[in-house]
Amino acid sequence: MNQMSVLEFSPGDSTWNSISELSSTLRTSKAFTMCYRIKIFRFLPSIYWINVATYTIGEDDTCCEMRSMWTGLGPIFVMRNQFIGISTFEVKVMTWYHHCFTYDYSTGDFAMLVDGDVVEEGRKKRDGLDGLKPNGTLHLGANVECGWKNVNCTSEFSGLITDFNVWTRQLTRKEMRNFTMAKAEGRGDQIAWRASKWRHSNVSVLKRGP
Repeated sequence: MNQMSVLEFSPGDSTWNSISELSSTLRTSKAFTMCYRIKIFRFLPSIYWINVATYTIGEDDTCCEMRSMWTGLGPIFVMRNQFIGISTFEVKVMTWYHHCFTYDYSTGDFAMLVDGDVVEEGRKKRDGLDGLKPNGTLHLGANVECGWKNVNCTSEFSGLITDFNVWTRQLTRKEMRNFTMAKAEGRGDQIAWRASKWRHSNVSVLKRGP
């Protein structure tokens, strides 16, 4: 894989207040797939989960259209305050993982993959989940109230993120596995990592690949 930008959040003993905001917004869609590569530096012993990616509409920062989180047992995906995907495996810090989550609003079909392997899949059709809403704000790293207000919160992310892409459709298992193995490069039609622009606060932009 050619080198691409890598974002570094809250390294070392720095305060946990790193955040990046996508300069554009997402379009409405009836399905989506989110994929990214992540290396977690550390977990705080006092917390259960960390925020990685959050998409909110307007001032609704307490909930979310969609939220990708990680615990010591892997990724969790939440949509409008409803748990959709939950994994259960031991996460190793300082280790790269490739994660994909895909969802169809019409059927409720979803799949969660880590390093090309399905860690959970099924059908969860929920009230209120009728499509991805447009004109929201997508953040990587801290909760909005933590990052922009420079408040030290305990739900923030310490580590590296790269190759963050979002599509307006469900990718096939083969497509997601090909991205994991770098047999193909992900270029999302909602967010394409190499072309996307971000506003950063306390985030370092590195040039290297996982």
